[in-house]
Amino acid sequence: MKKWFFLFLTLCLCVSLSALAETAAPKLSYPSQELDMPAAGLMIYVPTNMDTLDSDEESFDLGFRFNCYTDTFDFTVYVHDSRDMSLPDYAAFYANRYGFIAAADRINGFAVQRLTKPDKPRNFDILVAMPDEESPEAVYALSFSCGNDADQKLADEILSTLALYGYE
Repeated sequence: MKKWFFLFLTLCLCVSLSALAETAAPKLSYPSQELDMPAAGLMIYVPTNMDTLDSDEESFDLGFRFNCYTDTFDFTVYVHDSRDMSLPDYAAFYANRYGFIAAADRINGFAVQRLTKPDKPRNFDILVAMPDEESPEAVYALSFSCGNDADQKLADEILSTLALYGYE
């Protein structure tokens, strides 16, 4: 009888811990939902208290993925084909094409590329791809347009939620 009791107790503990690990969302200043970026193996938490547009495309399709906005803040996620380039090489290509300056950066330990324009310091893109992959399948562009300091703080908070998706 003791054997079955301990087996049952162990099973309950494992189920509780796995449920907690899957549902543990960070404490944020905004109501949020998880936005998965499966082609990069990453995810972030995005605000749900703004006007939003979602893509009806499959998660691995290229193009528009998500947008949330207010009068002064805009956050849009796009998926691009990496063209068999590394993330730094793709960032240089993207920066040249769209008039950005690319710089390597790290967010929560993940290598990213930060793209900025000198004439619009509050507008920037963050490029992310599958961590530790030489030639990733896809590159996600997280595009921010911030009208004031509060918007900039919100963008930083959204980026602070960057984490692995679907991996243990």
